[in-house]
Amino acid sequence: MAEIFTSQTLALMITGMVSSCLSIMGSSLIIYKTAFSNPKEALDDVYKRILFGMSFFDIFQSISFGLSLIPAPSDTPGVRYAFGNVTTCTLQGFFSVLGSSCMIYNAFLSFHYVLRVRYNMSDKMEQKKVEPFIHGLSIGYPLALGVYGLLTRQFNFVGNKCWIE
Repeated sequence: MAEIFTSQTLALMITGMVSSCLSIMGSSLIIYKTAFSNPKEALDDVYKRILFGMSFFDIFQSISFGLSLIPAPSDTPGVRYAFGNVTTCTLQGFFSVLGSSCMIYNAFLSFHYVLRVRYNMSDKMEQKKVEPFIHGLSIGYPLALGVYGLLTRQFNFVGNKCWIE
């Protein structure tokens, strides 16, 4: 891998850290608004539960993205500002994979609107027939992939972060 100039590396890291902090704050606010701001209406419909799941896993993704090169093993050739070890790299990779739940939830949010608008599906019907599949796939697939990566030691420094090699 070609060595990136120090100023470019710093700019990449700072940009990632700032955007990650903003994302974590936004996701935390959504979690608060959907689950805690009004206890009587907390998570009372499929839409709020999808938003909650998406925001919850976005926090994992944002933490992983915000750490940038820092968790990479310190002896990684050509990588400046790498202060981690194999364990920190593995954790960053696991958080990245787990954070991909956010993208799957986002797709299911669109699917939710198709069911509501196009097919006029009620909340009760969607809750009973579709929601278990939504959460099962959104959480299960990334979790299974992450656990597989942990068990087979597949997380290594790849490009600009730790990911499945």
